[in-house]
Amino acid sequence: MGCTNITAREIRLFAILALVAGIIFDYLFYGKAIGISYPLFVVVFYCLFWVASRRQVSFQIDFGWFLFIPILLLSAAFAIHSNPVLLVRNFVLIPLLLLVQTTLLVYGYEWSSVRCVSRFIGRLLRQIFDNAPKVFFEAISLAKVAYRIAPEKRKTFRGIFLGLVISAPLLVIVIALLAEADTVFQNVMVTILKTLESIGSIPLAEHVGVIGIITLLLFGYLAVVLKAEVEGGSVPVGRGTGGSDATIIVTVLVMVNAVYILFCAIQFTYLFGGEEVIRSIPDYTYAEYARRGFSELIVVTVINLSILLIGLHVTKNDGKLDHLVLVLRCLLVLCTAIMLYSAHLRLKLYEEAYGYTYARIFAHTFIGLLFVLFMLTLYKLWRREFPLLKAFAIAALLAYTILNYINVDTIVARKNIDRYIQTGKIDLEYLQELSYDAIPELIRLSYTLGADTAAKQLAVFLREKRSELSSENPWQSYNLSKAKARYILSEMRR
Repeated sequence: MGCTNITAREIRLFAILALVAGIIFDYLFYGKAIGISYPLFVVVFYCLFWVASRRQVSFQIDFGWFLFIPILLLSAAFAIHSNPVLLVRNFVLIPLLLLVQTTLLVYGYEWSSVRCVSRFIGRLLRQIFDNAPKVFFEAISLAKVAYRIAPEKRKTFRGIFLGLVISAPLLVIVIALLAEADTVFQNVMVTILKTLESIGSIPLAEHVGVIGIITLLLFGYLAVVLKAEVEGGSVPVGRGTGGSDATIIVTVLVMVNAVYILFCAIQFTYLFGGEEVIRSIPDYTYAEYARRGFSELIVVTVINLSILLIGLHVTKNDGKLDHLVLVLRCLLVLCTAIMLYSAHLRLKLYEEAYGYTYARIFAHTFIGLLFVLFMLTLYKLWRREFPLLKAFAIAALLAYTILNYINVDTIVARKNIDRYIQTGKIDLEYLQELSYDAIPELIRLSYTLGADTAAKQLAVFLREKRSELSSENPWQSYNLSKAKARYILSEMRR
């Protein structure tokens, strides 16, 4: 079934009904255990939906109407049963079923094939992104403010709104990763959250917050599902905002950079304070600093690179904001460079504490490659005609080629042996898994171990390698690494 136009008067009525539903939600759920309140609010939601869609939905035997049965039964289970495992799943499943059902009732999709399902999901997602800005402006128009805002200003507000929508989940992921990477940053975020909790500890503020969130969610949902084309003074759905409105990327960059600046400010105490600063932090050891955060920082770095690349692809030139966008992107690159150095420092400390391996040497190479990619991206920000994809491919190939020729086995063996000389700690079994490239360093180790058990174990290993290399091979199988190891082992025997 198709959608009909909805007047501005009706859309404001929906907003009022959504507010009433928000108040009911607060009354039913705030500070109370979930019970019969859940099925009651499902009924309230259906009433709100029916008022909003009565001109578009008619009864017919199909999957959409069938969903009333499982939805009502599952919601009633909150008042009848108390199995925590099932109720938790119902708590998540019922809203999803409501979303599917009400959208099916409005649009009348047939679930006859995978193609139909994909088209349904695609259309639903497009409507969500297309109508989200409209929700914001219709909410403003309730206060008679929107009519006094010029169209250019409305476009700016729409961009800010979409930027905040995009930033919210991104910030949740980034903050979680950075908090896991650094205990001090985690403590700072906990302090901020506790401050916000104290601000929101006033009962009235909490009730207003709950009512406001539910009202906006319900109002926005109805506008999305019903694809409201509001008549008379409403804000039309923007087209191509992702590719033409630089306000969106500015908002995202401002939000993300704010978090990164705080994180980098904390990192500077480590980068320039050294071990003494780290040890001075209560409940935070030097070993913990070395262990934590490397993988999280790399993930955040990849996210930042994605932000820059997507922004370069979708954002067109906007004379007023071009310089601001450029400054924010450069700031993002600077913060990311600090994060990469912090990741390098953590990995270096980890190696000093626990030894050197293939994976850790490869990780250093990957950090270096990421730094080069960010520098290339920074150059692209200033020279838009620069072929970035080709430069990325060349940089990646060069990095991989260099990795093949720096003799990783020799580096791993040498650094672990140097560490043994300084600390007396070594993983001999791991060193024995290295290739023939490591044989010269292992012979150096054999002169250092003395006459203990490890020395005997290494002597047996070297004899086995000498035996392996003593067999004759055709000239086609010549290998410089094996030839060098054979010569050194034969000289050692003498």
